Amino acid sequence: MTLISGALIGVYLIYKNYYSFTIKNTLPLLTLALLFLWVLLHYFFFSGDPVAQFKELSSVWKRVFLSFLFAIGLGLSISGASKANKILIGLGFAATVIVFYFRQIFAVLGLGTYSPFFMLNYFEPSTPAYIPKYYLSIFIIPFIALSYRYMADLIIFKNKYRTTLFVITCLALVASLNIFYAVQNKNGILYFLLISMGFLCYVIKNRISKSSPKTYLMIFSLLIFLTPFVYLHIKSQSTWSSFIGDSKAALDFKNNNHWKDVESIVSLPMNDDGQTVSGTTYARVAWAVKGSELIIKYPLGYGLVINSFGPLAKKEWPDSRLTHSHSGWIDLGLALGIPGLALILYALISTTIICYRKSSFFARAGVWVLISTALVFISAEVAERILLDYLIFLIAFFAAVSINSD
Repeated sequence: MTLISGALIGVYLIYKNYYSFTIKNTLPLLTLALLFLWVLLHYFFFSGDPVAQFKELSSVWKRVFLSFLFAIGLGLSISGASKANKILIGLGFAATVIVFYFRQIFAVLGLGTYSPFFMLNYFEPSTPAYIPKYYLSIFIIPFIALSYRYMADLIIFKNKYRTTLFVITCLALVASLNIFYAVQNKNGILYFLLISMGFLCYVIKNRISKSSPKTYLMIFSLLIFLTPFVYLHIKSQSTWSSFIGDSKAALDFKNNNHWKDVESIVSLPMNDDGQTVSGTTYARVAWAVKGSELIIKYPLGYGLVINSFGPLAKKEWPDSRLTHSHSGWIDLGLALGIPGLALILYALISTTIICYRKSSFFARAGVWVLISTALVFISAEVAERILLDYLIFLIAFFAAVSINSD
């Protein structure tokens, strides 16, 4: 009901702002509209499983479309929003981090009887409340990108409360990294490091030569904060040191076919060092390659967001038992074909370019958030409930932000 209300408000705001629309500034949104049209055409003419695809149209794609309308309305409203409302929208990106630590506080204080929701075990796979690690990557990484964009502004532009706000932003980043460390989310930490490097390069390029000693001190303090988490994580994860060897074993399809059914096999292959490969690394590398091959062979896609890799793999390898490729972009290519994947990527890239040319904070933040989101979906699922919704929501939100940003 909340999503429907948001979509209706979005439609109203679209109507109120129609005078701002041009072909040029709405091109990303028009591209996403074409995506919905392609999904319908695919169902009628190219579906691999019409019954299952119809169920997705009435559930997954209905939510995605409502999220699309809601995101446009929210993005259009940014330019006229009060400072307090803009802060609330920023906190919305932090929702996952906030809930995580509220849960920790409730657990420490023994307040579960007052709010059982916060006492659920989200990190044990055998429990019904389990949240996969990649969910945390998908919802926290955009907040990290937003925080770094805000921190860059604090360094580059003058602000009366610069030091206080810088410290708060540092704490938000440390809190986010700590979640990845606590649940041993390797990909989350990897993307965090990549965004951190991007931030440092950006600051060096734009301001470092003109910066005061205080700026150097703030950047150095941030590095001091982050280093222990990264060091302890790398030390505790042996899979990082064997990544190349495990990947080579995954690419040796002539001798290793374990990737067809990783869950049921008795033993995994050995790498060049004589050690058993990491099941996660081995499977994901192999599935990425085989999934890409299937996209080329079936360029129109199978039609199912939830599971197109499995049925297509069965056609090629009848003894396989697969569901997802564990790469969002590959799964989208398998589901929607090259046309559908191209439409999403074009909308994302064009929105990023348009936001780059704008001067408002949320438009500038869109560049960082969308690039980080594109990175996350290289190794994170999109074939799950609400994840595709969130991807389309982010693209539509920042596309709409850019329309009224200047």
